[in-house]
Amino acid sequence: MHIAASNPLVVSSDQVDQATLDKERQILHCPGGRQRQACRNRCQMVEGRISKFLKEVSLVDQPFVRSETTVGKLVQKAGASVVSFIVLKLAKALKKKKWTLQQEVAAAAKGQ
Repeated sequence: MHIAASNPLVVSSDQVDQATLDKERQILHCPGGRQRQACRNRCQMVEGRISKFLKEVSLVDQPFVRSETTVGKLVQKAGASVVSFIVLKLAKALKKKKWTLQQEVAAAAKGQ
């Protein structure tokens, strides 16, 4: 149920690919190279946000919804480990009725 509620991307934060991390850094505007030395405080803030992002997207690092511990610590305490997970999403197709103005007026007149 925790997976369905929190929608993690990976089991562990070390499984997040470098492209995803680079994209997050780009969103947070962390330059590289010599410019990085000039904005050390900014980059430390960005790395803190990256760390927070990794905790959100990895199942074992996420805080458990019912207590202060993480999912990984809770699973480890139970003597188990998470190897993988699969998320299945089911959607029911909704059929919309196409109403014309005349049909709506007729339905309202009948009290439907």
